[in-house]
Amino acid sequence: MISAASGRLLGLAALGLMASATATSKPASEPASAAVATPAPAPASVTAGGVEVGLLARNKKVIPLRYQLGSFYVSNVKLPDLIVTNHGNAPINVGDVDIAGLAQGKSLVSYHIDATRMTELMNASRDRLVTKGAATQPSIGAWLGELDLVGRSMSATDTIAHGESAVVPLSKALFVDYVGGGWLDQLQIRVGLRDRRDVVQFEVPLLQYQVQGKYRFPLSGKLFVANMPGNLTQHRGGFSQEFSLDVVMAEQIGNFITPQKELPASLPAYPTYRRDVLAVGDGVVAEVGDRFPEEVMDSPAEYAARYGKAHYKLEKQIGTKNTLFGNYVVIDHENGEFSLCAHLSAGSIRVKQGDRVKRGQRVAKVGTTGLSSEPHLHFQLMDGPDYLTANSLPVMFVDIPAKYMNQNIWWSNSLFASDYFYVDLK
Repeated sequence: MISAASGRLLGLAALGLMASATATSKPASEPASAAVATPAPAPASVTAGGVEVGLLARNKKVIPLRYQLGSFYVSNVKLPDLIVTNHGNAPINVGDVDIAGLAQGKSLVSYHIDATRMTELMNASRDRLVTKGAATQPSIGAWLGELDLVGRSMSATDTIAHGESAVVPLSKALFVDYVGGGWLDQLQIRVGLRDRRDVVQFEVPLLQYQVQGKYRFPLSGKLFVANMPGNLTQHRGGFSQEFSLDVVMAEQIGNFITPQKELPASLPAYPTYRRDVLAVGDGVVAEVGDRFPEEVMDSPAEYAARYGKAHYKLEKQIGTKNTLFGNYVVIDHENGEFSLCAHLSAGSIRVKQGDRVKRGQRVAKVGTTGLSSEPHLHFQLMDGPDYLTANSLPVMFVDIPAKYMNQNIWWSNSLFASDYFYVDLK
């Protein structure tokens, strides 16, 4: 069972009930009244009573989705996954886990995950990562980050023996969601042990990230933007994809909601197909993947069967990145931010690694290569060039103000609408 004390589980769509909230002025940038200091980096791990607790992804940055809704400040946080290692002599079992969201040292929201639910989640994670071998697959980084599993002996049961480790998948348990007068700036995670009074407390600072570049949107026209961070079942569950989004033309049949078998079979029937993809900002092309053949995915109605059949063969030929995201371009904006445009049409990429590009420059055309259900553009901002290991970063665009998502959203560090919105960009 999961319970929330002085808080609530995430339901972004329900926030529309607070649309009558008002304030006296509209901030042009991040509200100064809710600003927080840049936190110190999280410790690699904490050990108490012979039990070590640390982040599963060694390079993980825990970045909250933040926005101002009327007079309310909202912090929404995907919990980090942890890894527990037993250095003691006696075997251990993870018990209850308690999570608190803090601001300036004060607990503002708390959650409790009981031992039964935690064991269920850990068993499912172990089955996927260890028993079925997902932890050794090259693509695992896109979902979980740069895993800290090298040299570890992973527990085969929910009992962790001396020298063994186990994954605690908190990201599968709940999201922390706080609505109040300021931003959360820290998580306090207390991992209990069954049949013992011991508790290991692990504190994780929240990086209050705001986009550095002045970016334009990568497509023009009447657009349908979907699968943003407000949708917890799509990209938000990934690592480098946490704040990413998908885009199609507004008139496109399907728009990610039509049953696959009812979709048009011909790619030219999709208005998004072969639309120009634009560089969101100035920068240097850091990486290009252009070897995914369009004909492999040229029938959206059959995409799942086709991709599943071609995946392993293609991965050996063109690599994991080009197979997963299809044809893609990564641009280094020389400010610590890297943009990725993916699922591009075969043969359409106009740039090569090392080229300098300008904001608004045509770099490719929309396709449906890689793991793509229909012609669309996948876009994400990252803190590194490798989308298998980079952290996802929240992104806003100069041509899409926060109010496009909701007239009462005055500021946001990310597009996030749950789950989609239309926009007309000339």
